[in-house]
Parts: sequence; structure tokens; C-alpha cells
Amino acid sequence: MDTFTLLMTMASLLMVLILLVLIYVWMTRTKKSVLSDAKAPETFESLSAIIHSSKSTNQALNHAADTILKRFGTISDYPLYEVLIKGICTHANTDSKLVSRFEKQLRDQNPKYKEKVQKTLKEGLAKRDKK
Repeated sequence: MDTFTLLMTMASLLMVLILLVLIYVWMTRTKKSVLSDAKAPETFESLSAIIHSSKSTNQALNHAADTILKRFGTISDYPLYEVLIKGICTHANTDSKLVSRFEKQLRDQNPKYKEKVQKTLKEGLAKRDKK
């Protein structure tokens, strides 16, 4: 086999390899964009899990609390919200602004649960002091 034929074969193989890599990159890029557009809707349970997770950051806690207040602010089953309030109060990454904002908006949106919310807040803050 002469040198010219060998060089042409090597160049052809290199071009095919580059073409395959480009096709692979193009196909994986389009799949990622389709997956990022299809975001699963946030449920009360998934937002509650964020609040109860010890690894949640303050930013994630604020997002979860705000979303719960916007989408699930009307109390239908108080024990769920009682656990939620206590979880917010005792979380290591929470701050006083989050606790007071969540409690105040929950009271404003549910006037018939005002006393229960205040009582639960006191219990949650008392648990935080013990930690």
C-alpha cells in the first residue's frame, strides 16, 4: 500500500469520527432541552418534603413556603399544616422572617384557624429553643 492511499484512508476515518461525534453531541443536546421543558408540577407533598429535609437551604425553604401559601394556602386538613408549621420553626436553615411571614399569611388566609396557628407556632418555637 502506498503512502498516499494510507494518508487518504486515515483522513477519511478521521472525518467519519468527527462526524459521528458531532451527531452524538447534537442528539444529546436536543434531548436535554426537551427534558428541561417538561417540569413536574409541585405538589403539597413535594413541597412539604423540602421543608422537612434537613439538607434544604434557606432559599429552597422560602420557595417551598411561598408556593404552599400561593397554591395551598386554604387549610382543609389542619394536622398537615400543624406539622408544616413546626417543621418550618425547627428547621436549621430557617430564619425569623420566613417563620413570621408564613404564620401571618396562613392566619390571614384562614381566619377560623387563627388561634390554632398561633398555638402551633408557639409549640414549634419552643421546640426550636430545645434543639
